[in-house]
Amino acid sequence: MKTILMRLWLLCALAAGMCACQSILRDGRTSLGRPYEMLVICPQAEWDGAVGESIRSLLGASIPRMNTPEHYFDINHSTKHGMNDLLNKQSNILTVSFDAERSDTRMLVQYDYTAKPQIIVSLKAPSPEAAVEYLSENGESLMRVFEMAERERDLALFERLRDDAASDIFREYTGLGMTVLQGYKRANTVDDSILWLRKDYNRMSQDIFAFTYPYTDRTDLTAEWLVRAIDNRLAKIPGPSAGSYMQTVKDIEPIYSTFRIGDRYWFELRGLWELGGNVDGNFMGGPFVSYSTIDMQTAEITTIVFSVYAPGLDKRDYIREMEHQIYTIE
Repeated sequence: MKTILMRLWLLCALAAGMCACQSILRDGRTSLGRPYEMLVICPQAEWDGAVGESIRSLLGASIPRMNTPEHYFDINHSTKHGMNDLLNKQSNILTVSFDAERSDTRMLVQYDYTAKPQIIVSLKAPSPEAAVEYLSENGESLMRVFEMAERERDLALFERLRDDAASDIFREYTGLGMTVLQGYKRANTVDDSILWLRKDYNRMSQDIFAFTYPYTDRTDLTAEWLVRAIDNRLAKIPGPSAGSYMQTVKDIEPIYSTFRIGDRYWFELRGLWELGGNVDGNFMGGPFVSYSTIDMQTAEITTIVFSVYAPGLDKRDYIREMEHQIYTIE
């Protein structure tokens, strides 16, 4: 499924002036770099000017609905003169070059070219002004292709890190097959109206919540109704002090969107959670992402909520990993 989605998107990208090709890597070198780390290769003068500003404002923008500032990508810069074998093995590379004799601006996408897994996007423009214009018009596509590459890497890793017992618990409760990773254990809730799978380690935790409820009409899938449904179930998740529980943050409205995976529509909420009730000095919170879908045969809605608690730590990579699990749904 994930490979089909990638290929369909690349076909659409061709119409926008982005070309894709797959290179054969002969020596099997493993790529370097942390998740969401980006190497941008661009002449220094243009990097210091409008081209560099356009790239930084796009790929280095702050991620919405995070309780601490974090960026979509961590950007490192180099010039072609500074390229070496170590830099060539980076997993995410964007190169920018200029040729006054070109008649148009294009992007070339290459996979596993000098290392694996790797994506190299080459932006070729006749001038810096043309590059800035292209990035303004096609920035969303550029962001998406790098995001999809990160997702593909996670999905390949998930196949090796699947926990069969936890995945079976999830399927038994929701009727959906989703890969749950190693380390998740079922946690106690107030009642059986919500499933709680929890992974605790060091100073942080990742939590998966799931619940089902009857579908009556389209208002059940509005942002307002989904927030109420989530709050109703999260109240069943006991907090650290007696009478405390999880809830969504009310002062910051979640971001609502819809998308499709295969023949199934999903309704996404991206927001923040905190402790409610008798907090008693325990201040906890973090980002969450929820996904809801309808089973028309049973007339039921299933909602899956992913949340992260990691005080003092960056949370982007943890929440992104959890988001990618939705693409394993069968």
